[in-house]
Amino acid sequence: MFYIIGLGNPGIKYINTRHNAGFLFLDYLNSKFIKKSENHSLDYSYLEGKIKNHKVTLIKPQTFMNLSGKIINQINNDFKNKKNFVVIHDDIDIELGKIKIKDSGSSGGHNGIKSIINALEGDRDFVRIRIGINNRKNNNSTTDYVLQTFSDNELEIINEVFSHAFKGLNEIMKGNIEHAMNICNGINVVEDDSE
Repeated sequence: MFYIIGLGNPGIKYINTRHNAGFLFLDYLNSKFIKKSENHSLDYSYLEGKIKNHKVTLIKPQTFMNLSGKIINQINNDFKNKKNFVVIHDDIDIELGKIKIKDSGSSGGHNGIKSIINALEGDRDFVRIRIGINNRKNNNSTTDYVLQTFSDNELEIINEVFSHAFKGLNEIMKGNIEHAMNICNGINVVEDDSE
């Protein structure tokens, strides 16, 4: 079983906000491959299925971002074998249209990742797919910005990003983390085509 954890905030008011890029990616996977309704556990919603012959559980913590790590001890013990899970989250330090995959490192200031690292007792060696959301044209605070709703145009960009992120995820599930990084970390779906 491969655990795919998308980070976000629960509730209707947060559905298409930038901070919910992780939830949106799981919705994308479900709509393309699994097509099931979510089940609900104590602090997370989930669904199980297959993606390209890989058995997966898609997980959305329902604790709000700052407490995302609370789910760690509630999920099957396989989750603690960190080769079997990947976390998908928004990243304000990456431009909209870009993706970055990494297999370890600090939280980078992301409270959801910080909470997971704390729950893993400081262990930072787990795979993340970071979805760029930075499209700021003003000086809004980071907190205000990440809780804003994506525009229709931004959602189109995000969906295109997700198609590339899926290719990376598929390579990760096959055990090819370096290849996943190679095919995703240079992607920019909003590059200027006028050259």
